[in-house]
Amino acid sequence: MAAIVCMLCLGAAPAASQTPAFDPQARVTEALELIKPVAYHRDRLDWAAIEARARALAEGARDEVDLMPAYQALVSYLEDNHSKVEYPAGMMERWRERYGSRRMLPDPPPSPPRSTSRFITRREPEVRTTPLASTAVGVIVVPSARYEPPPSTFGARLYAGVRGIEDQVCGYVVDLRGNTGGALFPMVVGLSDLIGDDRRVVYVRPDGTEMAARLKDGAMHALMEDGSETLLDRIDDWRPAPGADARPVAVLMDDATGSSGEGAALSLIGRKGVRTFGGRTAAVASANQEIALSDGTILLITTALMADQLGRTYQDGIPPDEPISPSTDENDAAQAAAEAWLATQGGCSL
Repeated sequence: MAAIVCMLCLGAAPAASQTPAFDPQARVTEALELIKPVAYHRDRLDWAAIEARARALAEGARDEVDLMPAYQALVSYLEDNHSKVEYPAGMMERWRERYGSRRMLPDPPPSPPRSTSRFITRREPEVRTTPLASTAVGVIVVPSARYEPPPSTFGARLYAGVRGIEDQVCGYVVDLRGNTGGALFPMVVGLSDLIGDDRRVVYVRPDGTEMAARLKDGAMHALMEDGSETLLDRIDDWRPAPGADARPVAVLMDDATGSSGEGAALSLIGRKGVRTFGGRTAAVASANQEIALSDGTILLITTALMADQLGRTYQDGIPPDEPISPSTDENDAAQAAAEAWLATQGGCSL
């Protein structure tokens, strides 16, 4: 803080403090120094071009509102399709008040076509049974999940629904269409009987090293580098379900299945008896690291890719085993194809 001393005729007045001038370029420097070491594609990016874009957009910024396009540029050109900015509360409203509908970036990079999924409005997990020849299959709808402290209510509701039908079904349809992401671990603990005990959720860094979380006894723990574990979510009334993870599972996906929605699919893909149906996913099966800037802005930077049960990653989206064009009417072609496949599998074919 600068001190200004005013000499008056009656003597020296008390020193007055003054807020330092807003320095937008210093804010850009701070963000770059934090992003560069962790960004997933850091070794192939043209950092000089990214920095030049951000600094040009920051030029003349009077405050944090004017600086928003510079932050947006820093995450938009990382080539991972997943990094993003979370601004402090009220910032977007202030931007709109000042600039109306003006775009933050005059030349944004190409983005994937917007999803037309008719399932994107789902909000709550749903579990039901549907007849299949002389038996039945379980239909498990898994929408996006909110972040909750463990134990999550989402995971508990999903788990209770799955457990409630296990004695009635020979296999499952896990419907992840329209699931744009959110919190992965409530989805995983909710589906734990199907995934199997002592399984891992794996994230692969650019150098091939891994971060992992383990599903054991109905609880997800992050496996820390020092050997400790951190609880991520759990099912309080979990109990073993012998044989449930050997039943066939058809996974439904579409172009809105993204981020943690893709992660839920990957927790099953690679397990014996799992087949996928529908469309290629949104290509954001990756993990974001939270970076807090000094002005309260949060950068969510992609640092690793999610892997399936066989260790495979999917930078271009998860392709379905059986591509099915989206249905435009009440007939659900992907659901029908999944049930037809289940009818040929194990106990479902009796």
